[in-house]
Amino acid sequence: MNIEDLQDYMRQLSKFIETSGSKKGAQELESLATAFEAYKNQTIQKFANFLTQISKSETTITQPAITQPKKQQRSVKRKQATSQNLESVIERIKAFYENVINAEVSYADIDKEIASLDKTLKAPEVKKVVQALEIIVPSKTSKAATLELLKNKLTNRKSSYERIQFR
Repeated sequence: MNIEDLQDYMRQLSKFIETSGSKKGAQELESLATAFEAYKNQTIQKFANFLTQISKSETTITQPAITQPKKQQRSVKRKQATSQNLESVIERIKAFYENVINAEVSYADIDKEIASLDKTLKAPEVKKVVQALEIIVPSKTSKAATLELLKNKLTNRKSSYERIQFR
C-alpha cells in the first residue's frame, strides 16, 4: 500500500463526512490528502519512517540558554534551522531518488531538482546531500561537479530502469 492509496481512502471518507453534515471536517481531510501529493509514490512504511524522523528531530531541538548574548542566540537558531532544513532536503532527495523510476518523473524534473539544490544550498551542504545517497565525493570537488555527480546518479537510475522495462 502506498500514499496514493491512502489519499483515495481519505477522499472517499471526506465525501462520507460531508454528506453526514460536517463540511469543515471534509475540507480538512481533503486538504490533508492533497498535502500528501508529493509523497504519493512512497510506501506507507517509508512515509511513516520519514514522519518518525521528523518527529524525533523536533523533540531533540534544544533552546539556547537565556544567558547567551542575542547575537549568539540567533547564530544557534540559524544553525538549528539549517540542520533541520538540510535533513529535510536529504529526505526529499532520497524520496526523489526512489521515485525517479516512475514514468511521471521526467529528465526535466531531474534537472529542476538539481537546479533547486544549486539555488538553495551552499557547496558543503550539497556535498552532504550527495554523500547521503552514498555517492563518493572527492574532497576538493566544486559545487557544480558535486551536483553533476548527483544528476548522473539520478539519470543513470532512470535510464537503467527504462532499459529494463522495454526488453
